[in-house]
Amino acid sequence: ACKLSFQINSLDDYSDFLPSLNQHETVQIVGAGLIGCELTHDLLHHGKKIMLISNTQWPLAELVPDPIGRALHDYFIERGVQYVYEQQPQFNNDLLTIFAVGLQHDTSAFKQFEQSPMGFHTNALGQTNIQDIYAIGDCAHLMGMTLRYISPIRISAQAIAKTLTGTPTPIQLNAIPVTVKTHEYPIVSCKHPTITGQWKEETSNEPGIIMMQYNEDGEKIGFSLSDKNCQLRTKIQVKPWL
Repeated sequence: ACKLSFQINSLDDYSDFLPSLNQHETVQIVGAGLIGCELTHDLLHHGKKIMLISNTQWPLAELVPDPIGRALHDYFIERGVQYVYEQQPQFNNDLLTIFAVGLQHDTSAFKQFEQSPMGFHTNALGQTNIQDIYAIGDCAHLMGMTLRYISPIRISAQAIAKTLTGTPTPIQLNAIPVTVKTHEYPIVSCKHPTITGQWKEETSNEPGIIMMQYNEDGEKIGFSLSDKNCQLRTKIQVKPWL
């Protein structure tokens, strides 16, 4: 019998998953974050029936404000996705299942480091509490932020390289947009990683939504765009995060 439950974190994982996918019409995806939504979008194009199970009312709850999450939800529903919202999600063990519930750092390893489930704590240089050891990427909790995307990894690597070669260089992060790969309903979001702020919707002349995020001083610290408004991503200026 084919394996029925998978976590897909690499091309090898996807290769293991593909034979089972070809034998099943319905796929159950647990988790409606970035990966769960992108997989839902892609598997719809494989002609599969999708059951998307989440403990949040709207998809992408940690990445976008509610109006955009609701719009993506409606897009999925219109295309036949069954969206199941449960605080304690239950799933069918007899269905082909992908678990897309996010990464969690294993704090049982390397106990000499200051760390949390979000990663190794680092200062602005990317340095851990151990002088000559730095953290970067998915395992780094940089100044209270965990940014598991390519752009901040590249920026961090460039700064750490300068530090390691004799020029201490703090990691400077401008606001970093994340592109959600749901191409038929595109989304670009630049939500501040540590400040809740206040979201305000702006008038749009194009299909889709424009949301701006402000801090308590009224400074623009983030944005979230959908559909045709994604073209505005390069025109919006927000306060740097670091």
